Amino acid sequence: MPKKTFASAPVADFYETTSAAIAATLTSYDLLKVMKTIVAFFRWRHFIVLHLPETSEESLSELTLLTNWEPELSRAYDTHMLAKGSPIFSRLRKTTLPLAYNMDLVKAKRCRRDSDVAVQLFQKFDHLNGVYIPTVTPEGHRGAIGYGGRREEMAADESAGLTYLSARFFERITELNKGTQTMPGGPYLSDKELDCIRLTAAGKTSAEAAALLGTTANTVNHHLASASDKLQTQNKTHTVAKSIRLGLID
Repeated sequence: MPKKTFASAPVADFYETTSAAIAATLTSYDLLKVMKTIVAFFRWRHFIVLHLPETSEESLSELTLLTNWEPELSRAYDTHMLAKGSPIFSRLRKTTLPLAYNMDLVKAKRCRRDSDVAVQLFQKFDHLNGVYIPTVTPEGHRGAIGYGGRREEMAADESAGLTYLSARFFERITELNKGTQTMPGGPYLSDKELDCIRLTAAGKTSAEAAALLGTTANTVNHHLASASDKLQTQNKTHTVAKSIRLGLID
């Protein structure tokens, strides 16, 4: 945890309680709730949690573990293939230092066509500036958590606190994504697949589930289709029913 010289007692208490809350998370929905408190505390509006394999991916959706980005922004980002040429994503694979950005930097670092599209999208959805915190787990899994919105540049003590919490958060989300649930002799379902099945069982549409999980309806449908393949079911209703019968969800 950041030393208390970085912050007042109430702020240090926030780091301690939030770190404990991260450790106690069991699902993507739990993680989403904790991340929302972090975003609000540091006065950002948006976040995105990314895994960053050595080889570059062309799709933001393939890199995203959790986000509250607007679905329209995420879709447009992938439609224009902006992840492929992102100077920030490239640098995040090589550094351990936080990377601050604003619209001037976006214009300067991208080609003219991409910069015009990116700036237009970010301005439309109020991503005027932000910071990406590079993360790496003890096992060497590299990623980053990006925070965006519109606020003044972060002070050194704020950056230290956000870096600390981001590292804890990324380590936990990586642990949960490695975890699976199964019955003896039965199929393995990922945490994300189970979250989507639970919300479907609760009567949520893919769009409603996506809003709760901070992702897109297409991603929810992808996880449901993957679960259906593993369970050898015919549709969503069959997937929910078989998951309940196998004891995979309550």
